[in-house]
Amino acid sequence: MAANVHAKIICFLPESVPKMSTIFQIDQQTLLRNVTALSAILLSISMLVIPAAQAQTIVGNVSAGPAPYGLAIDTSSLSKFLYVANGGASSATIIDTKDHYSKTGTVPVGITPFDVAVNFATHKAYVSSFGFGGGCGFSGGGSVTAILKGPDFRFTTSTIALGDSENALGIDLNPVTNIVYVGGCRQVPATVGTVSSGVVTVINGTSDTIITTIIPPSSIPQALDDVAVDPLTNTIYAIGNFVSNFYPSFIEIWVIDGSTNQVTNSFTIAGACLTNGGGFANIADNPATNTVWLDGTNPCGGSAFLWALDGTTGAMKAAIQVPTSSCAELLGIGVDSATNIVYMADHCDHVVWVYDGSSYALVTALNVYPATCCPEDVTVDPTTNTIYVSEPDSGQVTVISGAP
Repeated sequence: MAANVHAKIICFLPESVPKMSTIFQIDQQTLLRNVTALSAILLSISMLVIPAAQAQTIVGNVSAGPAPYGLAIDTSSLSKFLYVANGGASSATIIDTKDHYSKTGTVPVGITPFDVAVNFATHKAYVSSFGFGGGCGFSGGGSVTAILKGPDFRFTTSTIALGDSENALGIDLNPVTNIVYVGGCRQVPATVGTVSSGVVTVINGTSDTIITTIIPPSSIPQALDDVAVDPLTNTIYAIGNFVSNFYPSFIEIWVIDGSTNQVTNSFTIAGACLTNGGGFANIADNPATNTVWLDGTNPCGGSAFLWALDGTTGAMKAAIQVPTSSCAELLGIGVDSATNIVYMADHCDHVVWVYDGSSYALVTALNVYPATCCPEDVTVDPTTNTIYVSEPDSGQVTVISGAP
């Protein structure tokens, strides 16, 4: 499918801008060597015994734009830029985490920015934007904006328009293959008229063009709210929710083979629901342990749960009831692949829950209130053991140190 691509160059020049004497170009073989080395490190880390007590502490807060939702960081030592999707402003804020979290600028993106993914090898970020307001799969206007960091703090953006009826939700990518995956929803033919169906759009990260769209074998769930990619196995996990007043509800995880772009399996959690019936960043994976993490409630609107599934078989490793208040509004999840610690945003209780990914024990609960309010999404930099949490109600990002 062809994509409409529009490009522009945006330049930020702070008072003190470091000059880059060398522009690094990464070819495919170099990229594969780098990721292969990273994979070996992750696998060796998974064999270590990590103590549960990590003494996580809140370092401080950084201003972003209006209603920051999804966020992701370039983990490369050459960059360390944090990209934040501002849901209230159709923009993304770029924060230099190496320079005392100084804000480096804001770039325009699509309508209602939702989530972010970053390729550490190419230093390119992708922001998914939901599109026009209204029913998912019917309002349309979904898009993905690619943000490429260049020398001297220049950022080039290009916009990839999705299908006419498509809305974009969660996003992730594979740094080995340089392929981007976008969860969402679109109209598909039905017996009578059309219905909304979950869809994963596959984008070539080199040309920023759409390769294909993957629609699950059935129209249930009606949206694929989030995606997570395992670069070691080239497996994509897309999560959705079936909620009905007449039939039992369930969460479904579709498994996609990245080499063929075909659905190969699906896992379900019977009786469970994603928070608010679906929506924001409810799935993450740890390639080092081949574990898929997701959160929600069971039954729908009932007790809050954090689930750990085997990434190959879908077998339930753990079903952890989270001691939230009655509102039970768990949203974004981030996993530190080096320490195997899981961080989960609790929007209603103003808490970031911290769990040990090996023992499944609660490590601590970090209360971000009253400094900020209402955690939304989580991203982790395993190279620095630093965690970033978006706070849409306060327009800030909370910085957490995971170091013991």
